[in-house]
This record gives sequence, structure tokens and C-alpha cells, in this order.
Amino acid sequence: MKLNEPVLADHRESCSLAVARVAIAAAWADGVLSDEELECLQDLLYQMPTLSTEGLREMQRLLRSPISPAQREAFLADLKSHLSSRDACEFALYAIHELIAADGTVTSEEQALFDKIVVMANEADTSALSAVFTEPLARRLFSLRPRAGQSRDIERFVHQHVRVMATRLELSVSAWRMAPTEEEHLALMGAMIARLPLPGVLMPQIRDEVVRSLRRHLKMEVPRAVYVSIAATTPGAESLDLLRVARRFFEGSSEAERRALPRVAFDLAESLVRPGVEQLDAIMNIAANLRLPQKDFEPLLEAVGESWGERVMQEMLAVS
Repeated sequence: MKLNEPVLADHRESCSLAVARVAIAAAWADGVLSDEELECLQDLLYQMPTLSTEGLREMQRLLRSPISPAQREAFLADLKSHLSSRDACEFALYAIHELIAADGTVTSEEQALFDKIVVMANEADTSALSAVFTEPLARRLFSLRPRAGQSRDIERFVHQHVRVMATRLELSVSAWRMAPTEEEHLALMGAMIARLPLPGVLMPQIRDEVVRSLRRHLKMEVPRAVYVSIAATTPGAESLDLLRVARRFFEGSSEAERRALPRVAFDLAESLVRPGVEQLDAIMNIAANLRLPQKDFEPLLEAVGESWGERVMQEMLAVS
């Protein structure tokens, strides 16, 4: 089951915030959250619909310490207030569904739990809503545990693997005088670009094109663009967990950087390969994981349609 996002003019973010606060309170129900659980929860909440950057920051603040019983009751009361009108209730249920199905699938057990939430919402009964949240969140966190090592993998990628690659290319990272936070930020940008499949293209060609495109779209200084290009071609970049990489990049990025990355990927595909469905899917996935609104992505889709339209359509017809 996949719900269509309802159209709500004024209350989308407040509904998502109300749902997210109750979810965090449920996660803190036993008073303890491990670092692993915190990372996974941040991944899940990052995918909540319509949350702004400010809303995501509030969620991060709430995750730092246990939620008191009084706070939990206040959050439940706030959610109840969002279930008073049919439109707001519909969107709150949509947000709950997106949280429970944050990896894109819903098991039969999770569907049954979602159905219970629907009944409670329709009856405006929030007395047991916190407990209902706890079980699907625990199951979702458990399902993400095989990926729990991704944070360690990302740290090794940023602070070891990219540096080793730079050394092999006879470039001194320390000479660039980058703070560790900037080094991580640029490495994560490279890891996002690495999601674009470029079969048969030599690494030097990819690095040159990444530098050109970053200079074109972001006016990025050459040393930093070079560092991103090294990260984009460092072995293992493409296998890092995309959701976690995107979330951590998002937290330190500007809107201009997020808008530019799909265009950089488009430039690479256009310049280096015969782009088709595989490249288009990758670019759309990058945009989606960076939470780009459709209005920011539409001009790029138009450019894709003009340049790749016929070829992509032929590939899609061949697959079908």
C-alpha cells in the first residue's frame, strides 16, 4: 500500500512535526537510546514529508535527551489537535505511513499496525497512540541494524580512504588547509556524485569533468573541486548507504549545493557516457535523497527530456 500525498496548503509541516515528535517520544519510551539507534532514527526522520531544515534541526535537538512524561503528553495532545479536521488527519496519517514505510516497503504486520492508527485517528483516540508507534519504530530500527556499521564506514571513507587516494595522486590534503568538517562535507558531496553509473569511463576523465561542472554550477575553488572529484572516484564511495550519506551531507550543505548536485550528475552523464534510464534513475534518486522540491527538479527534467528523451523512451519500451 502506498498513500498519495494529500494536498494541504497550510498545515503540512506542522502535521509532520507533530508525528515526528510523537515518534521520538515513543523511541525514548524506555529512557535509553544507543548511538546506533539515534543514527537510524535520524535517517528515518530525515525522510519525513515536508519537514523544513528548521524542522529537522528541532528533531535533532529532541533526539539528544530523553522525553519527559509531560513532554510526551504535550506531543500527543498536539498530534490529537492535528487529527481534528479531515484534511489534516489525512496528511498526519500519510506522514505516519511514510515513517513506518521509510525503506519503501510495509510488511503485513506493519500494515495491521497502520490500520490500528487509522482507527485511532478516526476516533480521535490518542491514549494508546504512543505505544502503537513504539512497535513499528523498533522493528524498523532492527531492520536497519545490518547497516549500522555505515557510520563507521563513512568515517573511514572520509578520513582514510579519500586521503589515501589523494596521496596516490600526489596531492597533499593538509596543504589545502581544510577544517575536518569541510573535508567531510566535500567527501560526502563526492560520495553523492559517485552514485551515478559511468561504465567504462576512466577515473581521470571523471575527475576532470567533476571539477569543470562544480566550477560551472557552484563557482567552487579548484582545490576543493579537486577534492570532491577525488572522493567521487575513491573505491567504495558508491557502496556507502545513500540515505545516511545524503542526510549527513544535507545537514552541512547550502540550498545552492543541493540544487547543483543533480546538475553535476547530469553534466557527467551527458559528457562521459551515452545516458539512458540507468543514469536518469540515479539522478532522480540523488535529487530525492537531497529532499529537493519538484519545482527545483523540473528544469533539469526538461533538460533531460530535450537531450535524452528519445533514447530513454526507447530503453523504457524495450524493458516493458
